[in-house]
Amino acid sequence: MNREKIRKYDMVIVGGGVTGTALLYVLGKYTNLSSIALVEKYSDFAQVNSNNVNNSQTLHFGDIETNYSLEKALVVKEAAEMLERYLLKTQNSEGLIYKKSHKMVLAVGKTEVKDLEKRFEDFKNFYPKLKLLNKQDIEKVEPLVVKKRNAKEEIRALISEDGYIVDYKALSKSFVENVLKEEGKDINIFLNTRVNFIIKNNGGYVLKINNKILESKAVVFAAGAHSLLFAKSLGYGKQYFLLPVAGNFYAANQKLLNGKVYTMQKDKLPFAAVHGDPNIRNLNEVRFGPTAKVIPVLERKNIKTFREFFKTTKFDFKVMATLFKIISDRDILGFIAQNMIYDIPFLGKYFYMKTIKKIVPDLSLENLEFKKIAGGIRPQLADREKKELIMGVGEIVGDNIIFNITPSPGATACLQSAKSIARKLSKFFGKDFVFDEDGFKRDFLENK
Repeated sequence: MNREKIRKYDMVIVGGGVTGTALLYVLGKYTNLSSIALVEKYSDFAQVNSNNVNNSQTLHFGDIETNYSLEKALVVKEAAEMLERYLLKTQNSEGLIYKKSHKMVLAVGKTEVKDLEKRFEDFKNFYPKLKLLNKQDIEKVEPLVVKKRNAKEEIRALISEDGYIVDYKALSKSFVENVLKEEGKDINIFLNTRVNFIIKNNGGYVLKINNKILESKAVVFAAGAHSLLFAKSLGYGKQYFLLPVAGNFYAANQKLLNGKVYTMQKDKLPFAAVHGDPNIRNLNEVRFGPTAKVIPVLERKNIKTFREFFKTTKFDFKVMATLFKIISDRDILGFIAQNMIYDIPFLGKYFYMKTIKKIVPDLSLENLEFKKIAGGIRPQLADREKKELIMGVGEIVGDNIIFNITPSPGATACLQSAKSIARKLSKFFGKDFVFDEDGFKRDFLENK
């Protein structure tokens, strides 16, 4: 081995999406780690699920996500407020990172209206800016949500003016730009660089990347679905397998909505119900979705990850039993069947239009376009031992190594995840490790 090609670091982060770059920012700014490397296999940051075309560009606060319990919503709210603080004080060399927007969840029909009214009573003390709107109020804010709707159809909505449309790709770049301004830090970025393999070595790790060898005391994988692939290569996470859920979007190239409009979600489903979102890069375009289907790849539009999927998910009896238990639930089975229909050529668009009309009744079929290049993959974890889906962010902690697997709202929680990981590193590095948690709290957690 050519010793000149060995580079030593305190920390190596694998993955240049919003979670990995947020971690780089926090470790570079608020800890005493002096040498950190970030490794990203693509030529730029946030090319997979953090790319603005592959997600709904939403900063989730938990107030309008009706499949969140109050307990979960408050955790998400704290995470969102951290990122909100960052957004409000940060500029990016490429321009716009976010746009303020109202956000609304719409209830249609007596049952949904009743559930929404109860949610408002449960949540209003924790979200003082949240308002309950009747049909006339909704029409003032979102006229096309009411136009040509059946007059007998009962609707109500919860709305907050504190919503954000976020370009998470631009956000990722801003984390990198800002941390590189820190003095006294040796921070190296390796783009266009794959991790060929990783092995344990003398309490730390050795990573082979392209034509270099990296040695590190600790490693964090923030590589989405690929995090589980590397975890299993080191013997971790054997009880987990992946259901890669691909999301598609339809779009209307006209200004139908003034802000984000969500529909009511079901408690058992970790996947978002249909919602309408203005596109931050073209506010006259509204995207509707996402649809959802399980496909056997770890990255959308990358067929090469087909083989890697089967390395993370070996279809033995326990996996099949878990899948059977999951899809035997009537709500989940109905959701799967419904989304299969949406993928049928020509007919899929027709049936999905019925779902979208719940938001915009007057939308015509010819104004709706299927966005072939849009949509990412949600790396949904399942536990083959407990025979259940893992709700929320998945994380596997090993010996001086962490594997972060981030389905929605992973982008919202990027700074919260970074703080959590920074705390865990004190166990990895011992008493010599310093995390300026007071400084972090001052910047992101104190009252605005």
